[in-house]
Amino acid sequence: ENSIILSSGEERRIEWRNTLLRDEHGLVNSIFSAGVDVTELRQVLQALTESERSKTVLLSNLPGMAYRCKFDEQWTMDFVSKGCKALTGYDPEDLLGNRTISFADIIHPDDRFRVFQEISDTPALEAFTIEYRICQSTGDVRWVWERGNVVSGARAEDAMVEGFIIDITD
Repeated sequence: ENSIILSSGEERRIEWRNTLLRDEHGLVNSIFSAGVDVTELRQVLQALTESERSKTVLLSNLPGMAYRCKFDEQWTMDFVSKGCKALTGYDPEDLLGNRTISFADIIHPDDRFRVFQEISDTPALEAFTIEYRICQSTGDVRWVWERGNVVSGARAEDAMVEGFIIDITD
């Protein structure tokens, strides 16, 4: 890949795709080369990389846990921000895919059914807000405030929940 400057002065990124052409004995006798303009693709990839970096910095500085999980009874986590550790006492990796513990297991046993029911009863495309207790890895009980949305999938079983949870114990 390299840059070229057009007669207008505009710079473009060209990706070269090469193929060796061989004769009947298998010897290379020529090379076919085609240049493909990838300028817009590189710009989109750069913008995406910057957006991801920006979101990562933002989420790592929030005083709580951003998440994305399956809308199942275990709240199977697909994404958990670094704030998970301070909130729950568990590393984010412990919750991903229920590796060590499911988020449902962290919700206080007396609140589990209510939390699932209230989120299930939230009308489509509306945000939910709920308060409940969690049990940290140390056994301490903390009150949390959660706000999120159910995001529909192509099939009902593909539905996800995205949101943010903060400690409101104090």
